[in-house]
Amino acid sequence: MRILFIHRMVHQDPLGIMYLVAALKQAGHEVHFIDTALEDGWEEHAVKLAPDVIGYSVLTGSQGYFLGVNARLKRRMKFLSLWGGPHPTFFPEFIDEKEVDVLCIGEGDQAIVEIANAVDRGRTLDSIANLHVKGAGGVVRNDPRPLVQDIDALPHPDRSILVSYPQYRYVTSRAVIASRGCPHACTFCYNSRLRSLYKGNGRYTRLRSVDSIIEECSTHMQDQWATQIIFKDDLFAHDEGFVHDFSQSYRREIGMPFLCNVRADRMTERMADDLARAGARVVHFGVESGNDRVRREILGRPISRQSMVNTARWLRERGILVYTFNIIGIPGETPEEAMETLEFNASLHPHLAVFTLFQPYPKTPLGDRAVAMGWSDPGYEGFSPTYYKNSMKHLPHERTYRNMVHLFPVAVRSRLFRRLVPRLLRLPFTPLYSAVDFTFKATRFVFTLGIVPPRDIALYSGRWVPSRPPRRRPSPGTWRNVS
Repeated sequence: MRILFIHRMVHQDPLGIMYLVAALKQAGHEVHFIDTALEDGWEEHAVKLAPDVIGYSVLTGSQGYFLGVNARLKRRMKFLSLWGGPHPTFFPEFIDEKEVDVLCIGEGDQAIVEIANAVDRGRTLDSIANLHVKGAGGVVRNDPRPLVQDIDALPHPDRSILVSYPQYRYVTSRAVIASRGCPHACTFCYNSRLRSLYKGNGRYTRLRSVDSIIEECSTHMQDQWATQIIFKDDLFAHDEGFVHDFSQSYRREIGMPFLCNVRADRMTERMADDLARAGARVVHFGVESGNDRVRREILGRPISRQSMVNTARWLRERGILVYTFNIIGIPGETPEEAMETLEFNASLHPHLAVFTLFQPYPKTPLGDRAVAMGWSDPGYEGFSPTYYKNSMKHLPHERTYRNMVHLFPVAVRSRLFRRLVPRLLRLPFTPLYSAVDFTFKATRFVFTLGIVPPRDIALYSGRWVPSRPPRRRPSPGTWRNVS
């Protein structure tokens, strides 16, 4: 059976698709991949492949684009359209869209193989767990299957499908995920809904073993084009024991600089030591709001200020670059409380603090609150696939909040600029502030944090392909202030 995945690049490895490809190949199926952002002749390429199934992994906000792609291809050939990812999972009514044939709800590692086997043998898909299947008699809606508890048993994501595109082949970062599921329930996030979806179907938060993680990282270590690993977990540093064991093995067997996400109320000084020894170069964590009431009562994040102060200090003292995430324009927050987020971030002295306007994702607790307050319209139309673009339709104090998003990153790093912020917020210079914000963050991303080095920017432009691999440099955290 031949299956084609169609994707549109967002400057990171499509890990979900890569896991599905690995499962399909292990089962003996033929798999292809097309990135429509990187291939001018993608439509002709797809038609020439003549796949039995075309799969799309869809974020809320990108569904319209992929529906258009699917419609174009449906006019030229026959195939089964298969839709998975966050959008179909949280909005299964998407099955009612024209020419959407099958939805996969939740994790699809096992379902995708059953789909391929069934299509290959001419069987129906009606009894396959996780699937919503459209047929002549209506839609069959099946329940999710139990979660895979031993995620070490899953094949490592298959990156070989990407290498025909220079923008994937020669980029310096490699993405790895060390766990599935987040143990927390922030009100702006979908994790609580996923836990509800899988209630009674096994443990939701599952960690890979250190050996499994190291085995996957070693394949990237052998790739001469890779210089750093980005752990994409919502929460990488779950506890001291995991971080310590990981540190020992990673430092000994890999040694490549890496980036990861932590949560301040789980961090300890020993964990900071171990992350530095392992080679952590950038560590990010969510502050989200500097106001205690907003953070605890509205965002559902009972994280103390002191734990965030400690986390930032422990990381900085060990030479690790600190990067914080923050939200502005939260339903129930006042502009004065948003200003506290600026001041608190400044006290943490991060190397970069990023601020985004609140994204009212439907069916999340805080998204529902935004609708109830009249800040946002019901439904998901008009959403962007990235939370860096706001989808709020009726945001009070909109200009003030937009100015905050653009001014705050610079103000966190400059006391003088911070004093000017209250006056600047009142001025109608949002486009100018946006340009300053973009320039500042791009400079920090590229030259300070090194998340996207200059060579990768040139590579993404499509006008340059490197002739030799980049040099690998040790992470500063590996050598500085850690015995």
